[in-house]
Amino acid sequence: MDKLHLKPTGLTPEILLDPDQNRYIIQGNSRPEDAREFYIPVIEWLALFRSLLLADGKSRFTDEDPFIIQFYFTYFNSSTVKFLNDIINEIREMKEYGIPVAITWYYDRDDPDIKEAGEDLSLLTGIDFVYLRK
Repeated sequence: MDKLHLKPTGLTPEILLDPDQNRYIIQGNSRPEDAREFYIPVIEWLALFRSLLLADGKSRFTDEDPFIIQFYFTYFNSSTVKFLNDIINEIREMKEYGIPVAITWYYDRDDPDIKEAGEDLSLLTGIDFVYLRK
């Protein structure tokens, strides 16, 4: 499957979903003018990736080497939250289908609001996050 790489702008985060390098990262500021237009390709990519993993027997990821997606936001607006919820729900579905997953939520030690937002998303989606200070 081809990677998805969206380079950061002043309004949008960098998104790197690269199966060949086993790197899955969303980082930066997120305040896109049209959050739906920006994030729908990410959600669609994750849904297709899950389908391909299931068709391939799920063997690519193990409990010792799970699918790990890393989030590191310095800021995101309220319209981004809905799409982060959708992205995390795609990851939760991977887990429900037996694909080992892990979500790492980075936050700046001087910005507890970002950590709290991650905790809220974790509660909303029913999937545990690992929280790391940067």
